[in-house]
Amino acid sequence: MLAQMVRPPSGSASSPSDGAGGSRRATHPAPKRERVRPVFLLAGLVVAPLAWIIQICTSEALASQACFPMGHPLSAPELTSLLRIVAAVSVGAFVLGSLGFAAAWTSWRAARTDLDESSAAGLPERGRRTRFLALVGVLGSPVFMLGLLLTAMAALVVSPCAGW
Repeated sequence: MLAQMVRPPSGSASSPSDGAGGSRRATHPAPKRERVRPVFLLAGLVVAPLAWIIQICTSEALASQACFPMGHPLSAPELTSLLRIVAAVSVGAFVLGSLGFAAAWTSWRAARTDLDESSAAGLPERGRRTRFLALVGVLGSPVFMLGLLLTAMAALVVSPCAGW
């Protein structure tokens, strides 16, 4: 009767009964998944790509207005501090992308499991989803940060008023 009154919480996994006839309650493979803040998970997914988009749009808009005012191309930019502004935007975007990577890393560390991958199939759907989204942020953020660096190098190496 006592065994009928004690029920495991919904969504928790229980292992098959052991040889003694009693059932053992398994611990959740990702016990810290509830500690993952949705804001950090979202930031880990979107901050680095948004930083790259902001860098590209801002740099291109500044260069186009400095080099092609009123549709007439110039040989040198009208805005003398254009390179410093583009460099500042690039540094700011890289810092923003780094914060996105840190949020993704924090989310992944909280949701990861110490068990091998074969036992991950036993995770509840929410635990798998959280861990997957955090891992996408961890793997995707460095790619966009590389894009940030390459865009900054291109903007600083190539003259903004040069013809492509």
